[in-house]
Amino acid sequence: MESRMTRPEAENLVQTNHALAIGGLTYALNPRGGTTGFPTLTECPSGYVAVGIHGREGSHVDRLGLLCRYLNADGSFGATYYAGAQGGFGGANCERVCPDGQVIVGFLVRSLNYVNSLNLQCAPPASWVSEGRVQGYSNSMGIGSGYDFNDRCPQSFVVTSLNVRVGDYVDQMQAVCSQLY
Repeated sequence: MESRMTRPEAENLVQTNHALAIGGLTYALNPRGGTTGFPTLTECPSGYVAVGIHGREGSHVDRLGLLCRYLNADGSFGATYYAGAQGGFGGANCERVCPDGQVIVGFLVRSLNYVNSLNLQCAPPASWVSEGRVQGYSNSMGIGSGYDFNDRCPQSFVVTSLNVRVGDYVDQMQAVCSQLY
């Protein structure tokens, strides 16, 4: 019996590894929650991406800030930064983080007049750029009821800041996504 060995085509031998960087293009998702409260912002520093949230929770999301990590060119993470949490002081301290090696690419939000609860939608940076598929989730922050919204950044965009309206609770949140290239 004759054995045949096939040779891969030349284009299949080329391995493409390109560095990841955060671009200047941004995309704001729809605001969720009410329209009262003081408008403010929680944001990652330049070169950082959101990998989690921190704050306070009860029947609503009482206080909300981003947990950011520096994005290395190879898609791994460097230093950690806690962006200032905004909102009230009720409820209990909490932190929700994407699975290891993943960034926030969207939120599952439940809201009426306030942000009642939210979950993170996560993906590894390089595969989010190439595939645009959510690969991880977090546990919920907050336990309230309301309308459900599935807000996701466009493919190759990741969360880097949140526009929020706050009082005793987080009245409204709007994720802002920055492009990876």
